[in-house]
Amino acid sequence: MAPTADYFMVLNPDVILAADALTTGLVFMRENPEVALIGPAWIEADGTMRPACYREPDLLTLMLRGLGFTANNSQRIARYECRDWDAPVPVYNPPLISGSCMLFRGDAYDRLGGFDTGYFLYFEDFDLSRRASRMGVSAYVPAMQVRHHGGGVAKKGWRHWLWFVKSAIRYHWRAHNQGRYDN
Repeated sequence: MAPTADYFMVLNPDVILAADALTTGLVFMRENPEVALIGPAWIEADGTMRPACYREPDLLTLMLRGLGFTANNSQRIARYECRDWDAPVPVYNPPLISGSCMLFRGDAYDRLGGFDTGYFLYFEDFDLSRRASRMGVSAYVPAMQVRHHGGGVAKKGWRHWLWFVKSAIRYHWRAHNQGRYDN
């Protein structure tokens, strides 16, 4: 079956692309045919840049994050959020790419079958990113920049926290049964 499109972008409604973000991503994909998925850099409210990537979370990290701890008050969270990646060059095969903005090759996305509908709201992007990495190379491309205005499970109320916990359990169960990344 032929792919439905040459490229496929997943984009949250609370993400604003830089003027050249899509062009930058497409050029990178054309120049790197082995890459199936790329993720951008987030430009934060204070103008700092950080990868839209994560390391595999452990239970303590997820609990701290779910309770509202940030990279400002936790080295563990800073490591989880890949804040040590400060070079302006692509990082190949990051552990996980955030679903706030993902650019796929169309054929790779089609082969993946999209998101797992067993998730609701949280961790479906980590699951998709992990599955995509088994199909080919993924990359964090800091030249592709976006602003993401979301996040903050702890601020959204108990219902979101319960959805977060339920999805975290599903994700960790699947990761354990399908193989994990090395951090």
